[in-house]
Amino acid sequence: DFTPDEFLTGARAAYEMIIAAFSKRDHDTLKMLLSPEMYKSFALSLEDAQKEKRFTDTTLVAITKASIKRAKLVGSTATITVDFTSEQIHLIRDEAGAILEGDVSQQNIVEDEWVFTRDLKSASPNWLILET
Repeated sequence: DFTPDEFLTGARAAYEMIIAAFSKRDHDTLKMLLSPEMYKSFALSLEDAQKEKRFTDTTLVAITKASIKRAKLVGSTATITVDFTSEQIHLIRDEAGAILEGDVSQQNIVEDEWVFTRDLKSASPNWLILET
């Protein structure tokens, strides 16, 4: 029972959760929402930030657009590409939380294309992010 509106509601929620989890360095949430390959990429970025002691702090202010760009079905694997436009505040902080880069009052318009995937034969209803 797929409906585009319900899918986009879930895609928006995943977008918010992943941005927040990355800022909080929440590996458990990232593992749950990302494909294994994407998780490895995110985990490496987090490891590099830890080594450099420069941590990304992103606040998602609003998602102003989420739309399905394309959908594909190969065998039982569905992929859906979603275009997001959002307003975000990007900061880089040190270990103590001091701002090294960015401005808390500066909102940036961010355009992203994310690819979601799901094996339709799977008992799990969850979609994973394949690409960002």
